[in-house]
Amino acid sequence: MSFLRNMTIRKVLLMVLTLFLLLWGGVAWFTLSALNQATHYLIVGNTQVEGLNTLTKGANQSMNTAIRLNQVVTLMQSGKLTDVDATLAQAVDEYNNSAASLDAFKVMHHPQVAQQTVDETAQNWQNVLQQGLQPMMSALQEKKFAEYRRVFRDDFHPLNEKFIAAVNSYQAVAADNQTVQTIDRLVSWCKNILIVALLAGALILLLTDRYLVGYVIKPLTAIRRHFRTLTEGKLEKNLDGFGRNDAGQLVPYLREMQDSLKATVIAIRGSADAIYVGTSEIYAGNNDLSSRTEQQAAALQQTAASMEQLGTTLKHNTDNVHQATRLAEKATGVAKQGWEMGKELGDIMDSIAASSHKITDITERYPLISIKSEMVDNHRNISCISHQLVVGDKLRFTV
Repeated sequence: MSFLRNMTIRKVLLMVLTLFLLLWGGVAWFTLSALNQATHYLIVGNTQVEGLNTLTKGANQSMNTAIRLNQVVTLMQSGKLTDVDATLAQAVDEYNNSAASLDAFKVMHHPQVAQQTVDETAQNWQNVLQQGLQPMMSALQEKKFAEYRRVFRDDFHPLNEKFIAAVNSYQAVAADNQTVQTIDRLVSWCKNILIVALLAGALILLLTDRYLVGYVIKPLTAIRRHFRTLTEGKLEKNLDGFGRNDAGQLVPYLREMQDSLKATVIAIRGSADAIYVGTSEIYAGNNDLSSRTEQQAAALQQTAASMEQLGTTLKHNTDNVHQATRLAEKATGVAKQGWEMGKELGDIMDSIAASSHKITDITERYPLISIKSEMVDNHRNISCISHQLVVGDKLRFTV
């Protein structure tokens, strides 16, 4: 079955269905033909049975007619005339029935029986009725017992023997018919053909199952396992081919998908490495930024504390400035007073200097007066210096 490796499932199934169609088509044709033949033989058999039944019934009716006529003779001879008419009427009915059966036998189809045999049988039957029974009935009705016995002995009895021989010949031909055997043979052939067809169908079913298992189920199972392997990330294992059938045609596409997945995984790994490096750098930068942020937070806290201290200092400085402003205003007032006093002192010093010039002029003229004048000048100088020191102490105290 290796040639099925390169055949598609559709082709194989078409082959299987075609084989089934041919197999069961042949079986159906043979069965229908056998049934037609069996039906034909059954019809032939039924016709033969009907003809044989008609012939047998007519022969019995003819014999019954003769028996009834003999009974009439016996009754008439014994003096029992009351039963004669009834028995004679029965004999006439049997005769008429036999004649009707003869007419039906003549128009009936007799398959597989020679026409000569049929004609001889009908002729002998008719001879029995017309040349045997009818003269016997006429002689009996005329009460010619001697004539009745002569006809019965010389005519009816030989004719009846020929008729019985013809009936036996007809029955032998009918019994020699192979209708039943032929039908049995056809039925046997049909049974055998159906058994062979069933065995062939079972074999085809088994082979189809083996094909489906070997070239459909197993490849699909292998593909399913390979897909599971791919989902586990094992992209290195390759899948073997399954020929050019439907399952095998999936393998190239599966390999292309596997190669594409490999390329994708490689690209993802490269991107992941680059992302890892970038992430590491970002992590380091975040750590640096965090430390800097902490330092800036500490510096901001220190700055806040310094600003708070600065605010306190500014507040103190503001108070000091206000106080210094007040002191400056006071110093300005004192300075104005000192400037006025200095102006007054300058005026005094100018008057002293003028006086000194005058004294100098006088002392130059009068020496003695110069000594006293020096003493006076020293005393004045001392007074002026004392006065300046007092003014300076007042200014310092004021400031």
